[in-house]
Amino acid sequence: MMGLGGSGDRGDRDEDEEDDGIPPEQETIVDDSEGENESDDSKEETAVGTSGVVAGTVAGAGGTATGAAGAAVGGAEANTDDSTGSDKEDGDSADDNASNDADKSNEESSDEPDDERNEQDSNESDEHEEREESEEDEDEGDDESEEENQAELVVYTDAWDATGWGIEPTLKRLDVDFGDNFDLSYEVLPPREIDREQYVSAIKRYDMPFADVEALPDDTVASSKALRVAKDHNPDLFRDYLRRLRIAALVEKRSIEETSTLVDIAGKVGFEREEFEKVMRETADRETETIAQTPVMNGSVGEEDIFWSGNLEYGLAFGVLIDNDVASSGFPPTPAQFVSRYGSIPTAEATTALNIEEDQLAQSREIRHTRFGHADFWTFDGGSNGSD
Repeated sequence: MMGLGGSGDRGDRDEDEEDDGIPPEQETIVDDSEGENESDDSKEETAVGTSGVVAGTVAGAGGTATGAAGAAVGGAEANTDDSTGSDKEDGDSADDNASNDADKSNEESSDEPDDERNEQDSNESDEHEEREESEEDEDEGDDESEEENQAELVVYTDAWDATGWGIEPTLKRLDVDFGDNFDLSYEVLPPREIDREQYVSAIKRYDMPFADVEALPDDTVASSKALRVAKDHNPDLFRDYLRRLRIAALVEKRSIEETSTLVDIAGKVGFEREEFEKVMRETADRETETIAQTPVMNGSVGEEDIFWSGNLEYGLAFGVLIDNDVASSGFPPTPAQFVSRYGSIPTAEATTALNIEEDQLAQSREIRHTRFGHADFWTFDGGSNGSD
């Protein structure tokens, strides 16, 4: 831009005008005619002055003073005329010089080849576009680096899944810690044979309440079918139904493979009993499958898929989510909000998920202490704080 008449070029040109005047060749062209006129005027003025001197001298010896006076007058007139003419001509010459210099500068600027100016404009335009594109790329890179990933975990389980029940505090704590960035859902495992050894190992490993079930059923055919019916009929009540079946089977030692028990519990969580029983009878039983470890978990973080089965350690799961840019929520629910959301909660599950002490549960006036089988639970009451 400087070559196109920018302030930098303009400043350089003014200094040249003040210091050096116009170039010699331009001075010669401009001053030929003006110099001749100036020379003629000077000659005439000088002649006037000289005649005054001569007249004073001819007056004789006695008229020396008069001649001297005449010479002085003639010289004064010549000096006056010369000074006036010189000042005027100097002013005109300076104006002409400045005008000619500006004209020459414009001519020099206009003499610059069009191709060079166009190329310079093009280069500057390209550089500007490149800078804008670079800035846009940097902004996009910053946005991508700051973008938070979402995590999803689908747990395939059933009512007799002792490990699935045992890791509920871990799953709930992840749900609390990551909030909307962590989507936890449940699906029903296919009917399976129950492994007693696996069951006994699980109840010894976890802090969740378990009953020592002396006689386990052979399979989960009936309870798995009831869970599928609940899932298809009302997904919102399905999770409550799964929890209540687990409590009945694993804590209260009820026989949940009987249709009457399954229908009764369905009615307690909100299903219409007769309709539920009808759908169950119309639904065909499925063949059992062999499943080595339960629960089976399918997870995803961003575009990464994660598959897992069996036990789930909180520290490991938390680290995987954080390393994959899943942001924690920072707003844990109150005990009342937590119990209201998940239903009947064992003390161990509530304290672990909320990372609080048991006495903090008792301080809430919206939840109350109750018991299922031999274990302590908390249920949402909305106002009173009592114990059954």
